[in-house]
Amino acid sequence: MDSFISDSYDRAESSSDVLNLNASKSLEEKNPPENRHLEQSSVEEGNGNHSTDRPQMNSIIPLKIDASATKPEAEIKPKIISVKSAPTPSKVIKPRQVNEFEEANDEIAELLLTNRITIHESSKLQAILRENASLKDKITKLKTLLGRSAKASKETKAELDAHKRLLDVAKKEVERLNDRVEALASRPTHMDLLADFETNFDRALMNLHTDDVIPSIKQSVGQSTGDQDADGGDENVSAMLMNELSQSRARMEHLEGINASLMKRSAQLETQNSEILRERESVHLKTSNLQLELRMAKMETENASRSMREKAASLNEMQMEIDLVTKSAMDANARAAEGVEVAKSIKSDKAQVEELKAKVAALQEWACAAAEAKEAVKDENKILEQKLAEYEKENNTNQLKQTTSYEDRTGERHLWTKSSSLVIGAGTISRREIELGNNIAMDFETVILRWKFDITPNDQDIGFSILKGKVDDKNIKTADAVVRERVVLGGGGGEVQGAFAVQNACTLIWSNQQSWVRPRTVKYVVEALAMM
Repeated sequence: MDSFISDSYDRAESSSDVLNLNASKSLEEKNPPENRHLEQSSVEEGNGNHSTDRPQMNSIIPLKIDASATKPEAEIKPKIISVKSAPTPSKVIKPRQVNEFEEANDEIAELLLTNRITIHESSKLQAILRENASLKDKITKLKTLLGRSAKASKETKAELDAHKRLLDVAKKEVERLNDRVEALASRPTHMDLLADFETNFDRALMNLHTDDVIPSIKQSVGQSTGDQDADGGDENVSAMLMNELSQSRARMEHLEGINASLMKRSAQLETQNSEILRERESVHLKTSNLQLELRMAKMETENASRSMREKAASLNEMQMEIDLVTKSAMDANARAAEGVEVAKSIKSDKAQVEELKAKVAALQEWACAAAEAKEAVKDENKILEQKLAEYEKENNTNQLKQTTSYEDRTGERHLWTKSSSLVIGAGTISRREIELGNNIAMDFETVILRWKFDITPNDQDIGFSILKGKVDDKNIKTADAVVRERVVLGGGGGEVQGAFAVQNACTLIWSNQQSWVRPRTVKYVVEALAMM
């Protein structure tokens, strides 16, 4: 199909080229040099100054030529009107076709300028070119249509093959089903099989009885010939036949009874089968109910486990809230202690400021009232300063005497005292780092740490440890301890030596890990003493 389309396209192009060549040749033959000269002059008169420039075919289109058979050739003047090129209505022209069309128009314009063709012939050439372009468009459309039709034919052919295969399969299936139906229709019924069985059974019995009777008849016949009593032998044979007939009747009755019992048994089996089917259905129903109950039980267990998880999560949240409350209480107590200390310091500062303000006011009043006696006041102030210095010296000497006498008597020197309070939450550990500070003891003195703390509630116990140096939470178990995990009930106190041996500091630790509910509040006082 594609080769046919390409061949048709090539033939159309070759035919268009041949038409163009034939048209150009015919125009050259019809247009002698004299006519060309006249047409050139007429073109120059009509176009004016445009004879020197190369005109474009889109701008000069011959519209009408007034020619009559009676007028001579010299009087025929073509009317040339300069207009814009007419737009091609809804035609998509490829770039190659546009270039070929423009080249053809340029060649026609050159022929017009050289007076080789007339305007009428140029219009005919343009019509031929337009027809060629339209034919090319039609050829391209035909190619696309042929390609689509070939594709559609291929698709329809494939669908037809598939439908044929399906039809063959359906025919084979129909034949198989017809054979099956015929086989089922020709199959004998139960009654036919039973009748055949009865007839065959009766024939077999008759054959057996005849086989048994023949030798007995032969024996009786031999005996009758031996005894030469033919009449008595016939009677015996008839009697034997009657006996056999009665026996066969009895056997037939027996077989009929057996058949009746078999029929009853088959009926009983059918009833048992129906009962078994009902029981099976009931068992199926029970199993379905049990499966539903199992699903319900699984759902209940899932709901219970979910509720347990939710309760565990709520308990964890409650424990977290309790821990947060205890921590916030500890922080609040620490802040309260700090606030109390700050308030005390502020109160003392305020009292000093008020005293100073009062003194300043008094001094200002006294200075204003006694401006004239300023020099006398200065002298008195000097005297008072001297007395104050003497008093301070005496006071210092007295304090030194008292301290030396106290130290001589006790052999210890007080360095500093620190006190504070803290809250230890349930299951937590709190620590305080205490530094010796600038009050360094002499070489011949030893530093003793005296501690005391009270617990609220006072009926509870707490673990207390004193570690050497500054210890973090990670190094509590491995640090060197002076007192380790001493259980103190209600409160306690004591003295230790060598607590400031590392980094001139020690760490006090209170452990409330044994309690899971109640926090502990601890108020402690720590003193540092230098012993001789």
